[in-house]
Amino acid sequence: MWTDSRDDDRVREVIDSIVGLVTIFDDAENTMEKIIGHYIAEENMGILKNRSLSLSECHVLHHVGMETNPNGTRLSKVMGMTKSGISKLTAKLQEKGFILTERLPGNQKEICYRLTSDGEKVFRFHAGLHKIAEENMLKVVREYGRGELILIEKFLKKIIAAIHLFSRYGEEDSDRL
Repeated sequence: MWTDSRDDDRVREVIDSIVGLVTIFDDAENTMEKIIGHYIAEENMGILKNRSLSLSECHVLHHVGMETNPNGTRLSKVMGMTKSGISKLTAKLQEKGFILTERLPGNQKEICYRLTSDGEKVFRFHAGLHKIAEENMLKVVREYGRGELILIEKFLKKIIAAIHLFSRYGEEDSDRL
């Protein structure tokens, strides 16, 4: 626990860094959407020429490309979204020509998704961007020893939980703000 008041400045710096990190992720999301939009325009992908995809739509494409016979329930689970949210995103992606729906043989009730050829192109491009980002982060993470990594992981998990708690608070108790 923090008992020395001189540490208050350090605590404030850490909190400011966390807020800065969240801002950077927001900026990165906007940049990623622009990059993918440019890629789509360069590839002259059918009806999407000069249009873009949201990052959420790209992540749905990612999971459709990674999963075997993904359905709305599975996508909802792996993405941490509601089934309704997934339904809206998959409908947009189908309308834009990036995914198709199909029914499994022997189970005409269940709808699964698969990528179209344009969806496959965006999936591969998006995966390449993730690989570049991961390689850059690995360079930084490898500078730390095992004990430091355990501490960093513990810290990040607690920060993520605090941010999730705040997000839920904002949704449920917005009248108290």
